[in-house]
Formats: sequence, C-alpha cells, structure tokens
Amino acid sequence: MKLPIIFILFVGLVHACNKDDCPRVFKPPFKVVPIQQEYRVGDTITIVSKFHKCLPGYDIFGNREVGSFDMEGINWNPVSHVYRIDTIGHDGNQFYSEFDLYFEYIKDSLSDFDLFQFSASGIGLVGEYTYSSDTFNLSFKMVCLTQGTYFLENSSGAIGLASYQDFPGRCGRDPLSVYPQMNDGIGNNFEFFEESPDSFWNTWYAQQQRDVFLQSGGYCFKVVK
Repeated sequence: MKLPIIFILFVGLVHACNKDDCPRVFKPPFKVVPIQQEYRVGDTITIVSKFHKCLPGYDIFGNREVGSFDMEGINWNPVSHVYRIDTIGHDGNQFYSEFDLYFEYIKDSLSDFDLFQFSASGIGLVGEYTYSSDTFNLSFKMVCLTQGTYFLENSSGAIGLASYQDFPGRCGRDPLSVYPQMNDGIGNNFEFFEESPDSFWNTWYAQQQRDVFLQSGGYCFKVVK
C-alpha cells in the first residue's frame, strides 16, 4: 500500500517539530583539583574542563537526556569569575571579580584562556577551549594569595548558542542554554554563602539561588594562612 506523499510529509514534519526530543541544554563538565573546603595561601588550585565532542543534550528543563550530539566546531566561549563573599560587595556590586588581586593566574601553555577586564564586572577569564582528538580541553591554575572566602563561577558566553552555530540534531534556531557542571554538582560548599556578612549572599542568594549556583558551575572555598 502506497501512502500519499502529503501524509509522509506530514509525519516527517510532526517528528521534526517534536520539541520533547530537541536538545535545549548542554552541561559541559568541570572539576576542581584538589577538591577542598580550605586552601592555604600559596596553594595552587587547578580547574579542568574536558569532554568528548559527543555531548549529552537535555530537554528545556535540563532534567531529561534526549540524546548525544556531535558538537565539533562549537565555540563555547567559557568565562570564569571569582567573587569574594566574606566582605560587603564592591561598591554595592557583589558580582565584581577582582581575580588578579586575590589570585595569581597561571595560564596553560596550550590554552586560549586569559585575564580580561570587563567594564562592569571586574577582571575575569575569557577565551576558548582547545580541540584535539575529538575532545574539548580547558584548564587553568590559580595560586591563592589572600585569605578569604570565595565563589568561583563558570559560565558560557555561548548561552543561547548563537544562530550561526549549528550541529547535527539542532532544532531550528531556538536558544540553547549551557550549564557548566562543577564536580558533578556535589561538594561545592554552597553553605558558605550563609556565613557571608553581606545580606545579598547570606539571604537572597543562599535562600533562592541554589539552582543558579549549580547551573553556573559554582564552587565556594576558603583560603587561610
């Protein structure tokens, strides 16, 4: 039995527009080496993000995996900031990163990831992953210089994965979210926000922003003598 061409086209269209099977969220992994609640002045912390080009994609809520997608050629535009949370925010701007004041940055010789002065959010790190043997790689080291409690945030300038970036399996040009996953979301010391003297951190952020913290590859830690 031959099916009418219009029916075949209709079935194909319905399948192509099945939003439940479309990737909407990607979660590149990050890890801290070594993982500790406290480091000493002079200690070196290494941040690593390494993953195969075939990365799991998730539904719009980021909960259900909908498949594995070949992301070769994607520019992730990683961005990292470090905020000090045991003081009152910088001139009322809690999201102000003074990376070079509290840490010495050691750049990986093969990395395209370096210090950058933002107009409103201070000094952070921006750049891009290197790509070799079907694998995305990013790593950097930070030497602790000053005592304090800090919040390391990792994000992606590719949030929304601009329409010019494409990959097999992408559904149209709907925005895509990138949620870096730090240490598989475990042991990242979110409770340190409750100790902050700043109500922005100890009240609003601590009580309402746990999901945002996890989606931004967040990691809190202390530096002691």
